[in-house]
Amino acid sequence: MTLSEFIINDIKPLHLTDKISDAQLMFNQLTYSHIPVLDANNLYVGCIMEADAHCFEGSKELSEYSYAIEG
Repeated sequence: MTLSEFIINDIKPLHLTDKISDAQLMFNQLTYSHIPVLDANNLYVGCIMEADAHCFEGSKELSEYSYAIEG
């Protein structure tokens, strides 16, 4: 059994250029506590937490809060 069989592919990762409001909307519709974030080269940066996303200003990009992305 390979590790890739355990990776959940139910949602598309967010990108650093996406708005915080996109993350907030996803968290409102899903039961996940973390959503993966990719950079401009589609490389994994980390995950944004639900609690953090709801505290941030929705009109800003994820890149403005990159310090809060855990990975």
